[in-house]
Amino acid sequence: MKKPIEMLNDIVAQISEGNTLLEMIYKNTGELSEQTDCALACLIRSFDNTRADAYRYIEELARNVPSAGDEK
Repeated sequence: MKKPIEMLNDIVAQISEGNTLLEMIYKNTGELSEQTDCALACLIRSFDNTRADAYRYIEELARNVPSAGDEK
């Protein structure tokens, strides 16, 4: 079974991959309406914020998780 930190790293990797795909779609889409443009930009920012929050949580979790050899 994966540790919580490993699971979070997997989730962040998926978010990052989704963000990259959205950016590619955004850059390669011909004519966008203003509404579509705003929606895509908002979704990309949301992915970025979620990824940043997850990384901060991972760092905090890593600081508070004892090593395998540590006493409880």
